[in-house]
Amino acid sequence: MKTTKKQLSADLSAAISEKVSTGSALAKKATRAIEKAAEKLAGKLTKIARKAEKKVDEDAKKAKKKAKKEAHKLEKNAAKALKNAKRTAKKKKKDLAALPINSITPTEINPVDSVLPPAEDTVTAVSTKGPRKGPRSESADKEEEATV
Repeated sequence: MKTTKKQLSADLSAAISEKVSTGSALAKKATRAIEKAAEKLAGKLTKIARKAEKKVDEDAKKAKKKAKKEAHKLEKNAAKALKNAKRTAKKKKKDLAALPINSITPTEINPVDSVLPPAEDTVTAVSTKGPRKGPRSESADKEEEATV
């Protein structure tokens, strides 16, 4: 709600003037003093409101500028990362091309293979400690009979 200085001072003086009777010259002086004080107060209040509004605008401007700067920084970092990845891939390709064919291992061609487990059959571990002490489950007995 925006009000002008004149509107605010008029509202204030009207509210205070209702309390003072307008019959005497003293009352007229009091009314005039009230109007001046109301005008001065309205001026201060509008000045404060303008300052607050200006500060909000400046803060919004700063936030927008900061967000723009941050977005530019992220974009620049992404471009650098892409450039580095391309450079690394190009260098690796060049290094592989320089090696003789016999010395290239499958993991150098496809590094994913080095992460995967070998495709050989796995051997289950067999205990060499002897019979177990304590109660055994029925499934363990069945497994033992199946292996024997």
